[in-house]
Amino acid sequence: MTADRTTRRITLIASPAIALAVALASLPLAAQGNSQANSPFARQISSGSLGVGSADSVAVAQPRRAAPGVEGFKEGTFYMGPRVIAGGYGATAIGFQVEKGIMQKKDWGNGRIGVSGSVDMFSYSDAFVGSRWSYRVIPVSGMVNYHFTLENKKLDPFIGAGLGYWLVSSSYDGPGSAGYTARASTVEFGAQLGARYFFKPNLAVQAQTGMGFGAFALGLTWKL
Repeated sequence: MTADRTTRRITLIASPAIALAVALASLPLAAQGNSQANSPFARQISSGSLGVGSADSVAVAQPRRAAPGVEGFKEGTFYMGPRVIAGGYGATAIGFQVEKGIMQKKDWGNGRIGVSGSVDMFSYSDAFVGSRWSYRVIPVSGMVNYHFTLENKKLDPFIGAGLGYWLVSSSYDGPGSAGYTARASTVEFGAQLGARYFFKPNLAVQAQTGMGFGAFALGLTWKL
């Protein structure tokens, strides 16, 4: 009986001590669990930003939009810019042109039709034995152009034809004249062959040649 009482007394004394020891031992584990649950990584997992979690919380990656590329000559679009023309008589013209695509012709090789207008100005002079002649010409022209469709959208070749209205003024200064001036105008037929090369989606270099004063033109074209 004495031994049993002693055993029960030891058990009653040891049980609270064991429970206290277990509780103290579990505190670091619980603190560690709470720390991990509150960590940035755990919060990202629970919020679904790392793609882990419920279907509603998973972040869906949006496809990136492709950068705008060169589309070639298009109907409904304006193209405009300055140009410099090297022509006859040793003169150089400065001008500006604008064009708009108006339609696509699938039965003409899938090309596109554009209408263009331009204004240029050049002047030149000549002298002989004390006499001097000076001329200034302002051509205003309108063209209908056919633009070929190529696989390389950066290249835009075209041919065109139209009419030009030329405003001409001249002056003479020499023996027997105190200064003579005259003005006239004329309508001329014109044709051209040219191409644009788009080195940016909305910017191209342009070269043209054709009938009339301008033997060769070089300029820039902005797509609007």
